[in-house]
This record gives sequence, structure tokens and C-alpha cells, in this order.
Amino acid sequence: MDPLQLTIAGRQIDIGDALRSHARARLTTLATRYLDAGVDGSVNFIRDGSGYRTDCTLHLRSGLYLHTHGRSPDIYASFDQAAERLEKRLSRYKGRIRDHHGGAREALPMVPARDVVFQAPDPDAIVADANEPVVVSEATTQLRSLTVSEAVMQLDLADGPVVVFKNAAHGHINVVYRRADGHIGWIDPTLVTPSPAKAT
Repeated sequence: MDPLQLTIAGRQIDIGDALRSHARARLTTLATRYLDAGVDGSVNFIRDGSGYRTDCTLHLRSGLYLHTHGRSPDIYASFDQAAERLEKRLSRYKGRIRDHHGGAREALPMVPARDVVFQAPDPDAIVADANEPVVVSEATTQLRSLTVSEAVMQLDLADGPVVVFKNAAHGHINVVYRRADGHIGWIDPTLVTPSPAKAT
């Protein structure tokens, strides 16, 4: 079985067979070295000003995913930068990713959640009612049931700013996020002990 099902595309640019082969060979090598079969992924090449941006994403059958990007005036260098970042993350979490990706844990449990995107306020516009933001889109998404350490790993693997998840320890919604100082924050409402109500 092919270790990697890969989609390679250019956004508003034409990419040739040599670049496709280069990307496929590099990511297939990474998938073979660090993962088992059953990975699908995508590589998107995008014109970025006078250079290029490459986005690489791998989806594991466990539900975890990895995302990296690279930027360079040279399209090959932008891909190589993204692939190097991907390899560093795979190497850092190799054992834990294999545990998730292997047969012991086929898929992470999910819980449905509402996902709403609001329109960003226009700083020059006069707002008639600031309490009613304009809804741009609304959908249902799935939150994974994770331990806190798994959520921190997912935050790093996806190179994202935040992961909202169902805490596997107690079932409540938690958040891990990347702070401005580079550290990772954790929000768990269950850790707060409510103060006793005062008698009136």
C-alpha cells in the first residue's frame, strides 16, 4: 500500500512534472520514515508577491494533522523549507505520532460544535449596533477528544494559534493557545473553584 496519497497543485501558477516529482518523492520518503500507511496530504504552491509560498499538510487516519509552509523567491526552495519544517516536527513527535497513527488508536473521538465566522469590523465604518456582528458563515465542526499533552502536540504539529478540544480526562471543553511570548497557554474552566455566593 502506498504510504501517502498526495494531491499537488498550483494556485494561479503552472507547476511542472519535475516539481511534482520532487515534492512527491520528498514527502513519500518522510511518510515512509515516520508514519505507517494511510496518510493523505496536499502540497499547494502559491504565488506570493515576487516569490512563492508552499503549504504542506498531512492528515493521519487518527485525526491528527500536520501543517507547514515555506516562502522563498525560488519555488523549489519554498517547498524544501516547508518539507524541512515538516520533518523536524515528525522527528520531534515520532513515537507519539506512531502511537496515534497505529492500530492502538484508530480515530480520536469527536464531539460536534458550532463554528461561526463573524465579519471583521471596518475601523472606518459607523456601527449601528455593535452587539449584532455580521455572520459570514456558519457550520458544524467536530472537536477531538484529547489529553492536554495531545492538544499541545496538535498545536505544534499544525503550526496553529489555537486548539479547542474536549478534555479526555473530564469531558469539558478546553483550549490550548500560543501566547505572544512564545509559550503555550491552557484554559480549563474546571480548574477554577467558584467562590461561594454571599448571603444577602
